[in-house]
Amino acid sequence: MTDGLLELNGFRFASPWMLLALLLVPLWIWLRGRIGPVAAVQYSSAKLLEAAVHRRPRFRPSGFLVLMRYSALILLVFALARPQLETSFEERQAQAIDLVLNLDFSESMARRDFAHESKRFSRMESMKAVVEEFIRSRSGDRIGSTRFTETARLISPLTMDYTWVLAQLAREETGPGRSLGAGLVMAAEAVMNGPGAVKVIVTVTDAESLAGRPSTEATAGTLVALGIRCHVVHLVPGNDPRSGPPSSTGLAEIARITGGQYLQVRDYPSLRQAHTQLDMLEASTSLREVRSFQELMGWFLAAASLILVAELMFAHLVWRRLP
Repeated sequence: MTDGLLELNGFRFASPWMLLALLLVPLWIWLRGRIGPVAAVQYSSAKLLEAAVHRRPRFRPSGFLVLMRYSALILLVFALARPQLETSFEERQAQAIDLVLNLDFSESMARRDFAHESKRFSRMESMKAVVEEFIRSRSGDRIGSTRFTETARLISPLTMDYTWVLAQLAREETGPGRSLGAGLVMAAEAVMNGPGAVKVIVTVTDAESLAGRPSTEATAGTLVALGIRCHVVHLVPGNDPRSGPPSSTGLAEIARITGGQYLQVRDYPSLRQAHTQLDMLEASTSLREVRSFQELMGWFLAAASLILVAELMFAHLVWRRLP
C-alpha cells in the first residue's frame, strides 16, 4: 500500500480503507440465524413435522437467494473502495525553475506609442498585459518580480501563487529616474532565494544600456558567477529615435554573456511574440511520471444492481412463497 492506494499489476483501489467493511459480512451471516422474527405459526410439539424435517429437499431456493444478496453486498463494498485500472503511463518534461521578472517603471514607460487593435497603449500598459499572459502560461514555476526607477524595489518574492503576483504588479505605476543596474542586482538577490537549480531573470525595459553603476561588465560578471541566465526584452517602438541597431555594449551584451536572449520589439504583437519565445526557451528539462487510470466503480455497481434485481425477481416470481 503506497500513498493510500492498494495496487497490484496496474489494478488498484483508490480508497482501500473501505474494504474493511467486508468484515461486516461474516458478522451479518452469523447474526442472521440468531436474530429474526417470531414464527407466524407456533406448535406445542414438533413431532407433527418430523417427517417433513427429515426429508432433504433437492434444492433450497432460500439459500441461493441469500448467496445472491451477499454477493451483491460484497460487490457494493468493492465499488466504494473505488477500483481503478491503469490505462497509460508516460514520462513528461517538468522541472520547476526560479524566475524573476525585472520590470522598468521609469517615466518613459508612460509613453503611449504601442498600438493594438486600432487603440494606443502606453509601454507600461502593454508590458503589464503581456507579462500577465506570460505568467499565466507557466505552471509549477516559482515566479517573482522586481521594479526599477531611480531605485530598485521587490514587488513580489518567488511564489507559485500567480494570482497574488499579478495583483501586486497591477498596482505599480511609473516614477522618475531609471537605475537598471540596481534592478538587476535586486532581481538577482530575489532569484537566489529560490531552491531551484535553474535561475532566470527576464528584464523588460526601454533603456538602451545601463546608466551609472554598476557597469555592464560588472553586472554581467556577477550574474554569471551566480549561475543566473538573463533574458532582455528591449522596447523600441517604431517612432522612437533609438529604433536603430542595438548597442553591442549595452543590454544585448548582458544577455549574451549570461547565456540569455536579447529580443528587440517595436510593437505590441512583437512584444507578445518575444514572451512566447522566452516561454519556449525556458521549457522544463526534467522527467516526471504521469499515469492515467480508468474508474471501474460503475461496473461493480452495475453488477451488484443486476444481482439484487435478479434476487428480487426470483424471490417474488419464480420461487414465491405463499403464506
